[in-house]
Amino acid sequence: SGFVSEYQRRPVNYGSGYGNTLFLDPLVRQAILMTMDRDRIVNDLFRGLPTPGDSVLSTGFWHNDVAELPYDPADAKTMLLANGYEEGTGGVLQATADAYPVVMGWADEGDPLSFRLRAPDTDPTYDTVASDSPDFAILAGIELVYDGVTPENTMINIDWYKADYDIWVWAWYWSPEPLSNLAVWLTDQIKPGGNNCQMPMGPWWYSAENSS
Repeated sequence: SGFVSEYQRRPVNYGSGYGNTLFLDPLVRQAILMTMDRDRIVNDLFRGLPTPGDSVLSTGFWHNDVAELPYDPADAKTMLLANGYEEGTGGVLQATADAYPVVMGWADEGDPLSFRLRAPDTDPTYDTVASDSPDFAILAGIELVYDGVTPENTMINIDWYKADYDIWVWAWYWSPEPLSNLAVWLTDQIKPGGNNCQMPMGPWWYSAENSS
């Protein structure tokens, strides 16, 4: 189980929504990851059955090989207090003039570290993780606002396309394509325009440049 976050500058150049621009601070993303007690999630919530999620905190490609961040909300809060955030209302930290997103003009002084948390309705385990998370995030001065599961179609076809979300609890993994995982293709059988689970692949998938 893990968090997926989206962020970008205001104003958005596509769609009609925007995520919380405090996510443009890598330390904020790191602090949120440090509020995830993977051992508790795996062993207490799910009886030791899942594989722990890893720390996705990329600086370039979406998922670099990184060391796992420890569960330490107190240290996460100390890090935020030392890097432009201060105590605000209800134990939620807020940005000061020295916070990186404020200095860069992406956020405003006084913006709280308060983020919408969403989980899809397709599996009860998502709700289990989402319901559990706010109690640990607030220990780092981070508020996660969770109002129950959201229809997955809404999350994908509205929130994602409009870039109008902050944090999701969702599975993220790779598996065989459902339309081809029972077949073996020869190279000369792979044609431009073949389908995967989302759309026609087109020449960008198979061409002279990548035929090997």
